[in-house]
Amino acid sequence: MQNQNRPNQNQNKNTANGQQRSRTTSPHQAQNHRSQSPMGNQRNPNPGARIAAAYTQTAYPHQNRNKRRLKRRKGAVSGFAVVLVVMIFVSLSLLIVRSIDWEYIFSDKTRQPFSNPDNIVYGPYITEQEHDAYLTKYVTVDADQIHRGPCILVNFDVPYIFEEDEDVYSVFKNKTKSYKVTSGSVFLRMEMINALNDMMDAFYAKTENRNIMVNSGFRNAKQQQEVYDSKLQLNGAEYAEKYVQKPGYSEHHTGYAMDLAVYDEGDLEVEGDEAMWTFDGKNEYFWVDQNCDQYGFVLRYSASKEDVTRIAYESWHYRYVGIGNALTMTNMGLSLEEYVNFIKDYSYNGTRYYITADNGDIYCTYYVKSNGQDGQKIPIPKTARSYQISGNNIDGFIIAALVGNEQQ
Repeated sequence: MQNQNRPNQNQNKNTANGQQRSRTTSPHQAQNHRSQSPMGNQRNPNPGARIAAAYTQTAYPHQNRNKRRLKRRKGAVSGFAVVLVVMIFVSLSLLIVRSIDWEYIFSDKTRQPFSNPDNIVYGPYITEQEHDAYLTKYVTVDADQIHRGPCILVNFDVPYIFEEDEDVYSVFKNKTKSYKVTSGSVFLRMEMINALNDMMDAFYAKTENRNIMVNSGFRNAKQQQEVYDSKLQLNGAEYAEKYVQKPGYSEHHTGYAMDLAVYDEGDLEVEGDEAMWTFDGKNEYFWVDQNCDQYGFVLRYSASKEDVTRIAYESWHYRYVGIGNALTMTNMGLSLEEYVNFIKDYSYNGTRYYITADNGDIYCTYYVKSNGQDGQKIPIPKTARSYQISGNNIDGFIIAALVGNEQQ
C-alpha cells in the first residue's frame, strides 16, 4: 500500500512543480510581455523619469523640508509686517482725531483777540475737561489777597489797604555793588529788590556806570504825610497835588515803587563834593527806560498818560509789576489803570495773553475774578516754570506764568 501511493505523490509533486515552472518566466519574457500589453505603455511611458524621481525623493529628503520651512517663514514675516503697518496707521488716525478740537468746531465760541502785535501769540481755547484732567494745578488764595501783590492799583480813587506788619526789607543790606542807595532806611519788597539787582547789574555791565541811586522806597502813612506837607509848604498846593499823593493813596505804600536819582561828584552848583541829581532817563540812562520791562519794571507816570493817572510826568518813578505784566503793559502802551481793565478780557479757560521776552522766555497772563471767599482756587498751567499771582486791589487776581522759552 505504501509502494502504490509513492508514485502518486511523486506525480503530484511533479505536476505542481510543472505548474510552478509554467507560471515563472524569465525577466526578458516578462519585459516583453509587459511591452506587448497596451496598459503598460499608459502607466509608465518613461521608466527613466520614474526612477530619477524616486531617487530624488529618497536620496535628499532634507532639501524639500528646508524649502517648506523657508516658505512658511516668509509667510509669517509678511503677515507680521502687514499687521504692524495696520497698527501704526490706526494709532496715527486716533492721534489725529483726538487732536481736533471738535467742541470748538461745532460751537459758536470765537477767538477774537484784543489786538495783534507781531510778538504776541494767542493761546487756544481749553475745555474744562482738558484743564481739569491734566493741564491745570490750583493754588488756594484768601479773599484779602486781592489787596496784595505787585499789580495792585493804588491811585486817587483806590486806596492802599495797610498791613499790620509790612513785609519790606532794607535795600542797602540786600543790594549788589552796581548801584547806590541814599541810606539804610530805604525799604522795598524783597521780590522787587532781587529784580532791581538784576537790572542794575545789567546796566553796569553795559555802561560801567554805578551812579544810579535809589532815593526813596516804601513809606508808611506818617512818612507820606511828611512828604506831602513838605511839598505843600515849599511848592504850594497845585504842585503837591500834581506830584505827591495824599497818605493812603500813594504807590509808595505798596513797597513796589521807588524813586531814582543820579549820584555824582565834582563841579556842582551846591556846596560840598557830592550831590544827587534828578534821574531824567536821558543819555546812557535811557537804557533803563528801554529795558526795564525785561526785569519787571515800568515807568509808572509817563507824559502820555497824565490824563489817565492824574499825576504829572515823573521820569524818576518806577513801579515793579513782574516781567509778564511789564512786557504786556509796555508792548500795548498801557498805564497800570488801563492794564487792570485790559487784562479782564483774558481768562484761563478762554484766550490767554502770550508775550515773549528778549531772552526768549514766554509768559501768559490772564485774569480771575474774586469770589469774595477764602480758599478760592486759582488755576495755573501745570507746565509753568514759575508764576505770579497778584491782586488788582479792586475785584480780582492777575496771573502771569512763565510757560516756556522759544529756544527750547
